[in-house]
Amino acid sequence: MRIRRPILLLLCATMAACATSTDDDWRHLEEYGGSLGTITPLDGAAGIARIAPTPRSGSDDDGMARVSDLLSRMSIGEPRDLDLVTVRRATIENNLSIQSSLASPLIAEQQFLGERAKFQATFTASITKSTITNPEFYGVEYIDVEGDSFGVTPGFEVPLRSGGTVQLDWSFGTEASRAAGTPETEVATSQPTLQITQPLLRGAGIEYNEGSIAIAGAQLGMARSQAQLAVTNQLIQAEIAYWQLYLAWKTLRINLDLYETARNLLEEQRRLVDAGTNSIANVYNFEVDVAIAVDRVVSAESSLLQAVRAVKVVMQEPDLSLDSSVALQPTTEPTLVGYEFDSRRLVETAFGNRADLLQYEFQQRSAAVAVMMNENAMLPEIDIMAAWQPMGFTTSVDSGNIVDATRNLFEGQAPPGWMVGLNASVSIGNDAAIANHQAAILQRLQIIANRRQREILVTQEVLDAIDTLQAGWSSIVSTEFQVRAAERFYDAYKRLFDRGQIPSSNLSQALQSLSSARVQQATAAVQYQIAKANLAQATGCILGHSGVEWSDDFDRSRLEAADPPSPASGIPGGLRESEGGGGPTFDSLTEPSSGESGPAASDPGATEGP
Repeated sequence: MRIRRPILLLLCATMAACATSTDDDWRHLEEYGGSLGTITPLDGAAGIARIAPTPRSGSDDDGMARVSDLLSRMSIGEPRDLDLVTVRRATIENNLSIQSSLASPLIAEQQFLGERAKFQATFTASITKSTITNPEFYGVEYIDVEGDSFGVTPGFEVPLRSGGTVQLDWSFGTEASRAAGTPETEVATSQPTLQITQPLLRGAGIEYNEGSIAIAGAQLGMARSQAQLAVTNQLIQAEIAYWQLYLAWKTLRINLDLYETARNLLEEQRRLVDAGTNSIANVYNFEVDVAIAVDRVVSAESSLLQAVRAVKVVMQEPDLSLDSSVALQPTTEPTLVGYEFDSRRLVETAFGNRADLLQYEFQQRSAAVAVMMNENAMLPEIDIMAAWQPMGFTTSVDSGNIVDATRNLFEGQAPPGWMVGLNASVSIGNDAAIANHQAAILQRLQIIANRRQREILVTQEVLDAIDTLQAGWSSIVSTEFQVRAAERFYDAYKRLFDRGQIPSSNLSQALQSLSSARVQQATAAVQYQIAKANLAQATGCILGHSGVEWSDDFDRSRLEAADPPSPASGIPGGLRESEGGGGPTFDSLTEPSSGESGPAASDPGATEGP
């Protein structure tokens, strides 16, 4: 017992060392199951704490100070430049949604290879050794007869593409018997057997027996189509996320510019009121403008944080935390160029490129093979069988050996045996096979209908995308004129207000109109880029100057990592009112960029980019 226990412990330790993480996954079922059954209230969740409500300010000056102080809490993170090419590259390399989609064709490929191996030969072997004692009656008494037998049977089984099988085996064996008072006798045999079975109707034919391979190949094609569709859609989503980030930055800067202008007007009116040359009503009016501008800035900041996070989620760069510590700043400007379209050719291009249409093509081919196989299944089962079996053996009172038996086999001392037979099976009524065949036909027709319906929808998507893109170009032209008109409108009202010819509310209206026009201009530029992305998606293409080869991008080592980093690992802990820290200051964000000069400057996002 002292010897066996260390050996047992060593064996268990070796098995534990060889176990993979996959082998241990099932052991954590109870651990994860303990999280079910109770739903935690938000007030009791970790990471949240109540704060005292903000008291109402005692004076209007305090209220304006608190409103303006909201901007000091902006926390959009440390800026980092980002271009569109980087977004596309990072999405392909890191996005786990793409990685998950790329696994499907690899799985289907292995299943296809497994189906292709169905005609590989199989080696078989058996070895038996037995000793049996049986009583036998001799004359007036029972005598124990002891028999020893030993046999070895190697063989091959080869499936044929025609549906039949060829079996070849060779049995070698010896049998010895002993009884009291009698000499031992031994018989050695050497017996090869060749057997062929071939169906003549049901299950016969190369096309039928290779049908499962064709179906597996079609499933591989469907999996590759689904993967290509997923990669295309994810890249388009990355494109859209980038342009929404671009719009969020533009909107924030426009609203900050609005705030700066409203604040300057307010300060100017306060100085005039203090000097006794103006009405306090103008101060109150511009205080409203400042409060509105601050609210817009806060809303734009929230939209920017979400837009930055959306791009990070698409890119999934390992060094980019999902919190607000890093603010991605887009550097690729919109390319505002008008296009002319040949709608018919674009639709035909979509028919050849769209992965979802290719998927229907593979489904249709698979359904056609299924119809053929179910048609074959309606035939009667008639199989022909043949076997040939020569026999070699020796018998001796002293000994019989396999070598002598094999020699006798080739010397032809014993005539070979043979067999020819026929098996037949005919279903009475054959209703099940007929029903399966009709179901396969209907399924194929259903796929044809779905494919044609999808072609109609693809045509609609392409034409809708063309119309949207053309309307977007018109919107760019109109918003550019709208901005110029709003600039003239504001400049004129500013001069009239300075002369005292109009109230401050009119100037506020002009300022709001200018800000809205600039936001609409930036929105039109971004929507035009998104419309181009949607047209690319509708035609089964991607934007950019080169295609994407995705078949070798599956990152197996990354997915097999024992302890992948958690999405929460880069987020700083501790309770705080807002995420992140540092980043662009209020002054840097409100500084006009090159070519801008105050509220009347045109938005650079609406000019033609590279």
